[in-house]
Amino acid sequence: MKSIRLFLGVLLLVFISLSCLRAAWEVPETGTEGDVKQIITFQDKLFAASYSGGVYLTINNGLQWIPRNTGLGIDTVHVNCISSVDNSIFIGTDKYGIFKTTNLGDKWEQKKDNSIGPTSVYSMTSDNGKLYVLTEDAGIYTSPDKGENWNSINNGDIFGISVYTIRVINGTVYVGGEYGHIYKTTDNGLNWTDLKSSPLVFGVKTIDVNGTNIIAGTSNGVFISKNNGVSWAIVNSGLKNTDITDVKFQGSLIYLATRGGGIYISDNLGSNWYAVNESIPDMNILSMAFTNTYIYAGSKYAPVARRLLTEIKIPQLTAPSLVAPANNDINVDYNISFSWVDVPGAQSYHLQLALSNDFTNPIQEKDLIPQSTWGTTLLKGKEYFWRVATNGSNNSKLWSEVFKFTTKEDLLSTTLIYPSNDAKDVKQPIQFAWNKSSGTASYKIHISTYEGFDIIDHEKSGITDTTYSYDKLTKDMVYYWRIISVGPDAKTVDSEVNKFTAGAITSVFENLSLNNTLIEVSPNPVEDRINIKCNFDAHNALIEIVNSNGITVASIFNGEIINGKEFNNQNSVRGLSSGKYFIKIASEDRNYIYPFIIVK
Repeated sequence: MKSIRLFLGVLLLVFISLSCLRAAWEVPETGTEGDVKQIITFQDKLFAASYSGGVYLTINNGLQWIPRNTGLGIDTVHVNCISSVDNSIFIGTDKYGIFKTTNLGDKWEQKKDNSIGPTSVYSMTSDNGKLYVLTEDAGIYTSPDKGENWNSINNGDIFGISVYTIRVINGTVYVGGEYGHIYKTTDNGLNWTDLKSSPLVFGVKTIDVNGTNIIAGTSNGVFISKNNGVSWAIVNSGLKNTDITDVKFQGSLIYLATRGGGIYISDNLGSNWYAVNESIPDMNILSMAFTNTYIYAGSKYAPVARRLLTEIKIPQLTAPSLVAPANNDINVDYNISFSWVDVPGAQSYHLQLALSNDFTNPIQEKDLIPQSTWGTTLLKGKEYFWRVATNGSNNSKLWSEVFKFTTKEDLLSTTLIYPSNDAKDVKQPIQFAWNKSSGTASYKIHISTYEGFDIIDHEKSGITDTTYSYDKLTKDMVYYWRIISVGPDAKTVDSEVNKFTAGAITSVFENLSLNNTLIEVSPNPVEDRINIKCNFDAHNALIEIVNSNGITVASIFNGEIINGKEFNNQNSVRGLSSGKYFIKIASEDRNYIYPFIIVK
């Protein structure tokens, strides 16, 4: 029974794996060369026209492609386009005109005609048994008899402009050209109508038509007309690349190929575009074709790829996942670049930056960000909160979680407080003290009998407070001390140097260091108010403040001390000058001295 469950589990994993594979683009076992400019279906087969590799055929839905170039002289012939009429296949080439085959490419025949000649053919299509081609110098021709005879349908109206693509729908011919020109004829070229109007002012490289809807692809985006070309609108929302190479209406969707951005789909006439590029081998797509089962993509640098149509769906929008700066990050560069994970189907993004996490008053805000990064400059040493929303259709927004971070400060040197320069007979233990410096992650102290610190008598690194206690110095010896501020990136800056003469150790009491929790003094250094907390019990205790010479300068308390008792006193320190002092506690069974600093 256990082995059966294991076998079924393996089968399930295989099925899931195969399903995932089918959900992405597939490359053939044997493929085409790149520069596939057009793909067509022919009966139950497909042909691909490659500018650099000639003509390829597949008879098994794109699993293998085989070259079909006999008679082409492929070393010199570059194929631009391909089409078919009945049992005949035609290709358009650079400089060598049109070739035809009636035996699936076993042999190609060059079609020479006095009216069309061996010219360059840029675009080709067929409609109702007629072949239409667009040639160099804007020559537009049609053949009613499978390439045996050709008729010009220019009629002078569009002669002399650069034209790029031709599309024919039930006898109506559309020709896309430079500067947004789309010429249309319904009478075989006797009369042409120019559909150009603002904002369509860029060269039209590809066209498709569905009812009254016309979609046009340019190197500067995609344009749509919903009224047979009377007016146009640009519809680039969601596109990460706007160099359009091919457009196709397919059922309820529009498919869009881009040179550098892969393939996009839209289910609302281009109002929103969604990328469908999972595992696509090349993002430089030049052409597309469809069967009932697959979409095929011809690209610049990779073989023709395919993907199941049933696996292509409009993605469900989600909120972005924030990447950088990370949550609770500190010492972030104030010249900052925000980044987040790109959401499939996102049209754009909305970023908010605030000093509080409710975002009631954002200090910076940017909407309609087309990519998943955005940069700005912030203040130094500030805590910020940020979030990003995915912009969907109908002005909907899906907000990410909120991250916070703190920008770094410039690393500055600290100012020394105690012992002051040239201080004499400094009693031990010495409570070294200095001011907090910006941009600092920790401090390092150096104590030396040499002014240049050639030999260091004592060093301590990793100090995160602004005080340090030490009592291993020689009485009456002159010492020098300095503080090194260390930044989060390990950069350092030195303080000035102070000189002092060490005195004797002053205690018949137990000297407590700052990290001892029996006595807690806050703040430390003290300005005008001191708070003392005693974490022990003591009977008949006397609490005093004494200076560094052991002289009592203030009395705080006389009585019983209960563990956790706090003493708040303002008057006792208000009249004292800056310097090192001690909390002195004397009782029946306990005697302590705890150092602190007063800074005015």
